[in-house]
Amino acid sequence: AAGFGVAPVLGIDVRNGHARRFVALAQHAAGYEALCRWFSELNLAGTPFPTRLPEAVRHAGVIAIHPWSVWHEHLKDGAPLGYNEWVGVQAWEVPAVRLARADQDPEVGPRLV
Repeated sequence: AAGFGVAPVLGIDVRNGHARRFVALAQHAAGYEALCRWFSELNLAGTPFPTRLPEAVRHAGVIAIHPWSVWHEHLKDGAPLGYNEWVGVQAWEVPAVRLARADQDPEVGPRLV
């Protein structure tokens, strides 16, 4: 991978059953450790995963990518996206993003990936 300029990334696709909450990507080893610790604690306790990755885990070096459908339905009226939070858009969701004018929103538009 390094020969092609690709850096591997470790992360977790966080779901409650089949319902995706977000994808969490570690920026470095300490971030991956914090992510695994948080995930394991909730998983072992049988606690459902929240809609957002806790701020403490994000500050430890973890990026959260929220699916457009989850963000649009549950998060858009909540706290603004943090510097390490993004909204992931699938190709078939682009018309819905444009219809909602999220791509023109100065806060959300730059956070769409």
